[in-house]
Amino acid sequence: MRPDIVLYDAGISQAAISQSVNAMANADLVVIVGTSMKVYPFAGLLQYANPAAKVLAINQQALNLPVDFTMIQADATKYFAELAVQ
Repeated sequence: MRPDIVLYDAGISQAAISQSVNAMANADLVVIVGTSMKVYPFAGLLQYANPAAKVLAINQQALNLPVDFTMIQADATKYFAELAVQ
């Protein structure tokens, strides 16, 4: 059985990329979690983000992104476990 994820050296369908680009262009909020933002094509999706969208990054390592964003430097698993929505 193949998991529903992309493994290293596995191809990504053009349809999946198109859906991702469309989602970025229409999002009001982009949340980046647990990534170095160095693996493409995922890292390149940020260039398609809606210019009015807020961008939030939650990552153990600080990120340097080409857009204005809010950085929460923390372990994402712990951050979300402690997150309380009011």
